[in-house]
Amino acid sequence: MGGNPISFLKRLARSEAGNALAIVAASVIPIIGVLGGGLDMSRVYLTKSRMQQACDASVLAGRRSMVGLNWGTSNQDVATQFYRTNFPDGTLGTQAVDLRFTADANGGITANASTLLPMTLMRVFKIDDMPIAVTCKAELQLPNSDIMFVLDTTGSMAETNPGDTTSRIVAMRASVQAFYQTLENARTSGSVIRYGFVPYSESVNVGKLLKRDWMVDTWTYQSRRPNLPTETTTTTTSTDKTTTNGPVTVVSGSVQTIKSNLPLEDCTAPANAMTINKTENLATRSTPYPGGDEQVEVDKQRTRNGSTYSVGISGGQCVLTETRYTMYIDKWTQTTIPVGSTTTSTSTKYYWDYGPISYDVTPLKGTLATGLMAGGKIAATINNNHGVRQVTWAGCIEERDTVTGTDYTNAYDMDIDMVPTSDPRTRWRPALPHLVFARTAMTSYNLNTLTRITNNYQNVGDYMSGTYAVCPYTAAKLAQITPTQLSTYLGMLTPSGQTYHDIGLIWGARLLSPTGIFGNENATAANGGTIARHMIFMTDGDTDTEVNHYDAYGWPALDRRRSTALQTKAQQDATVAGRTAAICTAAKAKGITLWVIAFGTSLTSLLNDCASPGRAYQANNTAELNARFAEIATQIAQLRIVD
Repeated sequence: MGGNPISFLKRLARSEAGNALAIVAASVIPIIGVLGGGLDMSRVYLTKSRMQQACDASVLAGRRSMVGLNWGTSNQDVATQFYRTNFPDGTLGTQAVDLRFTADANGGITANASTLLPMTLMRVFKIDDMPIAVTCKAELQLPNSDIMFVLDTTGSMAETNPGDTTSRIVAMRASVQAFYQTLENARTSGSVIRYGFVPYSESVNVGKLLKRDWMVDTWTYQSRRPNLPTETTTTTTSTDKTTTNGPVTVVSGSVQTIKSNLPLEDCTAPANAMTINKTENLATRSTPYPGGDEQVEVDKQRTRNGSTYSVGISGGQCVLTETRYTMYIDKWTQTTIPVGSTTTSTSTKYYWDYGPISYDVTPLKGTLATGLMAGGKIAATINNNHGVRQVTWAGCIEERDTVTGTDYTNAYDMDIDMVPTSDPRTRWRPALPHLVFARTAMTSYNLNTLTRITNNYQNVGDYMSGTYAVCPYTAAKLAQITPTQLSTYLGMLTPSGQTYHDIGLIWGARLLSPTGIFGNENATAANGGTIARHMIFMTDGDTDTEVNHYDAYGWPALDRRRSTALQTKAQQDATVAGRTAAICTAAKAKGITLWVIAFGTSLTSLLNDCASPGRAYQANNTAELNARFAEIATQIAQLRIVD
């Protein structure tokens, strides 16, 4: 190197050509921080987003798997599986996720998930791991809703399903209450939920919900009326002998009384099964009696082996009594005493006309001030010996005019929304089975009017303690109710009668419709908003009718309003089933979501087709019934993620 070394150093100090390297070297660390931070923060954001999605999916799945408000291990397992499926351990390099679930008293499910995400370039700044945590919550939220229950309360609801410990009707009460609580917990602030009920069997008890102008003033029943005048005769009879039986003593053997229940739909005693049933005379003695006659004593002995059967109605149940004899022998003495006497008696013959009789039913109407049906009694001269009977109206109705075919275009009874007019054909009629009489017998369907006869034929309302003319508990219009009110109402439902699905469904639709007879009450919610409308139809059996049971179309054996000819049971079952299908279609056409539960019975094609798509269920026992009602409640409410 030539020249002055001091001069060279001065020139080097003033030169800028070598500064770039130093500047670049000094800039590497900040650049790594900027780029590394951006990269790692992108990983943090992506990881948290994926965790949030997995969290949301887990609580939705867990809440959907719950029955009512019960959160258990199985529900947590479902929720955990959904989380792990959507965000397996090690996703995006994360460490194992700490996942915790909690349930609140209203059925809301909250999840908290946390993990550590290892950093890459951020390690330069001694940041090895970044903690990531997410939280999520799922709950049911319910908008304005009208829920109409159409509940089977027929006799078979008193039975108990295999494996259950309570009857079907007890199980139904508990399931409806749990359903109610689920929806109440899901109700959003300001939303209105109303509940209505139509218990049904052979008819429905809706009469006292109706305006007085919707009911006829007169109606014709298959009844009887006095045919005057009466005839009085005097009869003289002579009694020659008096026979009495002494105390009965048991010689040997045993007798046992066994009671069991039969379905009300088939309350018929089997034939007696006696292998021995005979009475024999053991000895005869004669002793003188004043007046030259003799007193005769006969020792009698009776032997019985086998069983006799009888049925009766007790507490709304059909009770079968078996009396079982095991070589049962008893004896007594029969004494005959000759007593000469003359008796004079007077008897009166009371004549009747049996046939269609018109009655004034206006006493059952309320005042013009109330405008509603009031109930009460009407006086009718139908008791034996031309006695007057006060016939009480329980509230069930006979339907308005119908047709006898399958074209329901002009069937007023099948019209959900039609408001009655002044035309009596469009109005309903009070069901009064105690005005109705069989013509010769309950199973002899003689259409001829029977005139001036003395026979006292069977009153249909009295027959078998009223089980051939069942009137269910009163229906309830849509209203907001408390848990206590619900429990009280359900407790009044008792099982009795045959199964006529059509009458329950048509009145469920009428009470729910926003454009029918209760349209002014149903069109909008109390808060002015729109309403989601649901009908929940629960039954435990197929259509099951009887032609000699008084139903919503009178006494079919004689009235024949659904068919011009007398139908067999199978034919009438088919007629009612066809009407059921038509009513289901009409209800769904009005925008009503129709849910069907077959409880303790098969989900037949009739029931499946009745439901809205995907809304038919089968429940074989109480646990499954609870699950079905809970599932329906979850679907009616809107399961959603909340902040």
